[in-house]
Amino acid sequence: PKGPVRILDLGMGPGTDLMNSKMAILKENSETQVFLYGIDSHPPSIEAAKKAGISAHFCNIERENLPFPDQFFDFVIANQVIEHTK
Repeated sequence: PKGPVRILDLGMGPGTDLMNSKMAILKENSETQVFLYGIDSHPPSIEAAKKAGISAHFCNIERENLPFPDQFFDFVIANQVIEHTK
């Protein structure tokens, strides 16, 4: 990708999928800026992700809007999330 890449993970857990995505992008082009953002409703996951350098936010995706502007992200991950929502 050209330019910076912003990735959002809904239900990020500790941020493993985000970190793996970043590594895959950097493998293709080590000069790409990759910015990682995550949403979760489990405070320990948010703290773990923050320690890994992820911009992590609390959000209940069933009841709240995401705290980001429209069309902000280049990629959105929602791995193992849908089955936990109503």
